[in-house]
Amino acid sequence: MNNVEETISHQQNNNNEISSPDSQKVCKITKPLSSFLEAIKFNCCGYYSQAQSNLEQALENLEKEKDLEQNNSYLLLKILIELSKANLGLGKYKEAEEHLIQGQEKLQRSKTVTMQERELFCAEIEAYFGCVDMEKHLFEDAFKRFSKALLIFQKSKAEKTCQRVMCYRRVGEIFLEQKLYGDALEYLNIGINFLTDREDLDNEEFIELMRTLNRKGLLYLNLQRYKEAKDIFFENSKAIRSRFGEEHIELAWIYQNLSTMYSRLCQYKEANKMLESAIAIQIRLFGEKYPGVAKAYLEKGRLLLDQEKVEEGELYIKKGFELASTIYNENEPAIGAYYLKLGYFYLEQEKCAKAEEYFKQLLLVYTKAYGEDNVLTSIAYHALAITYQEMGNEKEAQRNYQKDLELCRKNYGEYHPEVSKSYYWLGILEWMNDRHDIAIDYFEKCIEMNKKFYGETSPQLATDYQELARVSIDCGRINEAIEYYDKGNKIEQAYFGKEHPRLVRSYFLTGIGLCDAGKYDEAIFVLEKALAIAGVSGDLQLRRIYHAIGNVYNNQAEYGKALRFYGMALDVWKENGKNEELLRNIGDVFYNQDKFEKALNVYKKALLTAVKNKGYKHYAVGILHTNIGNCLGWMRNEELEALKSLQKGIKILLQVPHKDQVVLLDNFYSRGDVMMRTKGPREGLAAMKKAIMVCRMSEKGKVNEVDKRIKDFEIRKALNDKNIL
Repeated sequence: MNNVEETISHQQNNNNEISSPDSQKVCKITKPLSSFLEAIKFNCCGYYSQAQSNLEQALENLEKEKDLEQNNSYLLLKILIELSKANLGLGKYKEAEEHLIQGQEKLQRSKTVTMQERELFCAEIEAYFGCVDMEKHLFEDAFKRFSKALLIFQKSKAEKTCQRVMCYRRVGEIFLEQKLYGDALEYLNIGINFLTDREDLDNEEFIELMRTLNRKGLLYLNLQRYKEAKDIFFENSKAIRSRFGEEHIELAWIYQNLSTMYSRLCQYKEANKMLESAIAIQIRLFGEKYPGVAKAYLEKGRLLLDQEKVEEGELYIKKGFELASTIYNENEPAIGAYYLKLGYFYLEQEKCAKAEEYFKQLLLVYTKAYGEDNVLTSIAYHALAITYQEMGNEKEAQRNYQKDLELCRKNYGEYHPEVSKSYYWLGILEWMNDRHDIAIDYFEKCIEMNKKFYGETSPQLATDYQELARVSIDCGRINEAIEYYDKGNKIEQAYFGKEHPRLVRSYFLTGIGLCDAGKYDEAIFVLEKALAIAGVSGDLQLRRIYHAIGNVYNNQAEYGKALRFYGMALDVWKENGKNEELLRNIGDVFYNQDKFEKALNVYKKALLTAVKNKGYKHYAVGILHTNIGNCLGWMRNEELEALKSLQKGIKILLQVPHKDQVVLLDNFYSRGDVMMRTKGPREGLAAMKKAIMVCRMSEKGKVNEVDKRIKDFEIRKALNDKNIL
């Protein structure tokens, strides 16, 4: 018996007990009952605003007559529960909570509901309190409430199938939120099995089945089982449209999940289309001030950033945050997702101090809500670790990564994707600090864990092999690196097909790695494969590929070809405006051909762009001052200007955390070279010696490069001692 039939039956029995002189009361109850029954239909269809309006009217009519209210406690309680459902649908969880508290109080005072009805009302109220706790991200409290509700439903002889499935779905969502995928799948399947293969599903049961299946699709999406996820989303959307048309909120969630899937597959056109549809449905149904819209704006911002539309992406992320700030207060756990997205946005823009501020706020909110040992708190530690890594604060990065790893192990056990992710980032940290053997150990551990969790054919393994290849190249293990790149590419080819846009990134990274390894012909071959796919799919990686091919030719001293590809990259990148690295490489081509005036003009353009985009004290600005100083050093009568520019570069490079001490060595060394020509060999050689000492003292110095400079220095010193210089 569904919700509508159950209420009508109960009310008919109640009315039959009313004697003839009280027939007026039957008429009075008809109006609130009618409004209530209409509201149930609205709730099922996702028209929560209309449901709320009808239920508030029904409640008002019922409460006008005190004796009517007392004799119809069942209907009153049903109205309050449906009202809490409508408010939850509208994202008004505080109002939902108030109605549930009111329902609890009415239930305690009621003398007309039976013992069985009282137990079932208790279960329903507990279940919807659990939904409120979910909105607050209080997952432990929510789990207890759903468990209590399920226990009551299981003991009762009443069907309450829909409510039971909702509880199983919500418990599955709790596990899904905490990335406990095995437990999540178990509970979702229990709920699905209650309603599958039934042809007589009413609207409420049908939507509950769609919701539960949709969460299962989301679980597959998180496990990178894209085909299974897509099948569920497409079948669900077709079923919902056939019953309700295009205007149902569950359809918006499906479109949003499909957008996430397409984005991960680098199919941005489809991702944009799906997300726009999701946003449009939500705004039409509920207006803009709705939690789902705020979340969708965050996703829209992320999608635009992935397409390198930085200004538009920033606009949507801030728009989502501002909207969420009107719904949640600054210390509620639900606002944490917005702190996280904003923090990562600023991190990508290299505004580390701003990112740190948001991540610290996230840590404060999550620690207060969940405690120090909750797995969700690890999200904040992980974000802070990446931030400190980018800031060059290795000690704090290491401390936060270890805290993240400790919490993940404690909550998930040893074999889980989140534990693997912690090892992966520890590997990146060790790699960046030139501790390659330790980095390789972490990456190999990461691969073994991901094999066990995802299977040996998962795209996740391809990413792991690519990182292992990059470290291997830095260690000089070229053959091993090529083998790892090959493994990663074969996995993605088998999973997605040889012409899928996802392969563009794999080929691109392989090409860069081969270039770094000095395998230039192989690098060009692989990058041209990436170019062929990108050209067909309109992929945004085009300018990166052109840039990378230009670098390969530049390294081979084929400067004409290098300039041609750099020019193509520049044409694609005009709209972006953040092209200082590309301009610097073009300057390098002219510098390598001794065309110092042309190189100087390009370096100056690059410097203006870098200062505009990154700020005057950024690492890239220090490098460009060094490039300009090098140019001026070779131009007649510009030696003093050269020294000034090199000094500016040194000042910035010494203050800003950077990843490669050889850049600083280059600056000192160039300065010595200029001083040798302007002030004599003694001062020049002293400056070069200082450069070598600086690099030797640094853990980040590249040994081969230092040794090369030492030999050069020794030759110059010998020549100077013999008065040849």
